[in-house]
Amino acid sequence: MSKGQMTNTENWQNDSIQFARLLSEMLATVDFTTRQREALCASMDLAWADICEVLDRADDVWQDIKQRTTGGEFVPDRWAQASAALRDEHPWCGWTVAFSHGSDWDTTAFGLERLLKLNVLLTTADGRSRPVNIIEWQQIDPAYTAASDAAHAANAQPPSCDRVCGIGVQELDTEHYKPLDASQTELVPYEDIREIVVY
Repeated sequence: MSKGQMTNTENWQNDSIQFARLLSEMLATVDFTTRQREALCASMDLAWADICEVLDRADDVWQDIKQRTTGGEFVPDRWAQASAALRDEHPWCGWTVAFSHGSDWDTTAFGLERLLKLNVLLTTADGRSRPVNIIEWQQIDPAYTAASDAAHAANAQPPSCDRVCGIGVQELDTEHYKPLDASQTELVPYEDIREIVVY
């Protein structure tokens, strides 16, 4: 991607974009000599492996930026884009996980367990979208468990199991992405999940 392709002047002047780009291109094009490696290690007071790690991290950042750049415009936030999951009512067993680079995953194949402890944007059937941390991927409402156990002990009909299983989440504030209340975990029934965006 040339400077000409990055038509947004703000992108060209954005250090976090251009520094990552520079380091990524250096990683791809420069074959460091032993002397250059030694000088760089001495200057940065780092081992060569640590410098390579920094270069690799810069390359990861630049590749992500390129995936999120269309027509020269860098789009850092996909949250506001129209959600296919909101337009189409997915059944509870087929909600969508849309990663920030645009690819969609069906969690019946991807596995919610792989999203544990990740900050995500959760959209539910009521139309709300909010940042949350997934604490538990298989949570059962404790009230249902207690009622079910009591019914079993009394040889009675167990209660309905509709909307009693889901994911346990903690809602995050939108400034620092820290839990609003770390002592509370909210149950979101599987049936209510419409989209999970990993960012």
